[in-house]
Amino acid sequence: GALPVSVETRSGGMTLRAYPALVDEGDSVAVRALDSQARAPVAHRAGLRRLLMLRMAPTVKDMRKRIPNLQAMRLAYAKVPPREGGRRRQGEAEPLEEQLVALAFDQAFLEEAGEVRDKEAFQACYDRGREGLHAIYTDTVQAAGEILGSYQRIRKRLSGINNLSLLASVQDMQQQLDALVYQGFLVEVHADQLRDYPRYLKALEMRLDKLAVGGQARDQQAMREMAEILQRWQVRDRAARDKGLLDLRLQQVRWQLEELRISLFAQEVKTRYPVSVKRIDKLWKELGL
Repeated sequence: GALPVSVETRSGGMTLRAYPALVDEGDSVAVRALDSQARAPVAHRAGLRRLLMLRMAPTVKDMRKRIPNLQAMRLAYAKVPPREGGRRRQGEAEPLEEQLVALAFDQAFLEEAGEVRDKEAFQACYDRGREGLHAIYTDTVQAAGEILGSYQRIRKRLSGINNLSLLASVQDMQQQLDALVYQGFLVEVHADQLRDYPRYLKALEMRLDKLAVGGQARDQQAMREMAEILQRWQVRDRAARDKGLLDLRLQQVRWQLEELRISLFAQEVKTRYPVSVKRIDKLWKELGL
């Protein structure tokens, strides 16, 4: 039957609202009533993905075997740190090949699926995504390889800088890099944002290039320009993570901050939309943060 978006129950004289979702349990999918309206769609999407993967188990098994340069990608991914403040326990992140398959399923089946909360919608989602899955998987593996390759280059360049006058810039870039590429990022970051990763990483490399030819003063000025809004976001984001909350408003600001970095440090890359500290501050107030 249809899975409702929310249900109400009575407990101790109080009305409680819960949000039913499919939940990924690895080799099965369960229906759970979750207490977070923000987290329920995220869990439901992962549950739908697992249900599709279980239905196409032979295809998934074949996909895991068809990853070009898998060993090189594994070596690069092995150096990726766990997410700071992440909810996953150590060693719990899925293997790289599992994330690549999951990401391809997300893009093939779920990006334009809309609400999938009954048998008919699930069947339509399945029928719509099957045909393009293999082509999308090929593109996904290539894109992930390029992201990990850029990550490895930037990481190596950052570790090779020993000029103390550049320490603040290096630490800022390392912090940005670790927030972009971490254990599990391929399935935790929405595909829309992952498509922007080449721009973000290219901007990081251009920032390094500028520092190498005497751009220190301009770099530090740009850091000062975004310091207050970045710190404000970091404090709120850390507080939300500590409480196990998912605040979609903070996610919206988070990606605007990445665009702001391009605007300040590597204008040549071009931002996706007009962005500035003032614009983000205005958005912050509009979102009620």
